[in-house]
Amino acid sequence: MKIKRLVALLLVLLLSVGTLSACKFGDGGTTTQEQTEAPPIKDAPFEPTESAIFVRDDGTMVGAEITDFSKDYYDLAELKTYVEGLVKEYNQKKAGLEYAYTADAPKEKKLPASISKLEANSGKVMLMLECQTPADYIRINDLDLTADGLRAVTKTTIKEMNSEGKTFDVKLVNVKGESVTVEQTLRKTDYHVVIVEGATVLQVQGEVKYMSTNVTYVDYDCVKTPAGEVSYIIYR
Repeated sequence: MKIKRLVALLLVLLLSVGTLSACKFGDGGTTTQEQTEAPPIKDAPFEPTESAIFVRDDGTMVGAEITDFSKDYYDLAELKTYVEGLVKEYNQKKAGLEYAYTADAPKEKKLPASISKLEANSGKVMLMLECQTPADYIRINDLDLTADGLRAVTKTTIKEMNSEGKTFDVKLVNVKGESVTVEQTLRKTDYHVVIVEGATVLQVQGEVKYMSTNVTYVDYDCVKTPAGEVSYIIYR
């Protein structure tokens, strides 16, 4: 049993594990597709209001799990100890580094996974994990073993796809829902690509330009992907 399900394990029964929702920006509000002035590209903070993931240009990733913490018998200190133990165990096996926080590790070393936030507020608990790769987030949570939900995340670029002779085998649209060709997309060599298998809210470090038709556009840097399907998000 890994981190994504540890609250259910440790706190007995939870009424819910949260639903997917829009990404939240630093001004404290949510935005819609009709927004006329977006926050500065690349500079929007990752401040989710529900469980979500944030994928950066360099392939590093932050995963946020937010769930109910309203019962009187829930113990944040016990939860913290348990999470730290799991993260230390993963880092020791993956990189020989038995640390849960970046600040505790040697400066020249990078932890495969680290705790960036674990706090309870207003009847909710939030756990944020900083991971060196999306694969680290999937593995530390055992998500690849789940029947539904998020199962895999891959970060690449159009340039890398071209050099490897890869293409898109799905229909693509822009944020207005208008069709775009694969050839047109593959010419955007400065664009990034995130491939998601399963359901999640995804925030990217830039502006979403194209996506597969099964993706729901939320905001300039935020989308939702459906369960049981592979989704493609192309951003600049």
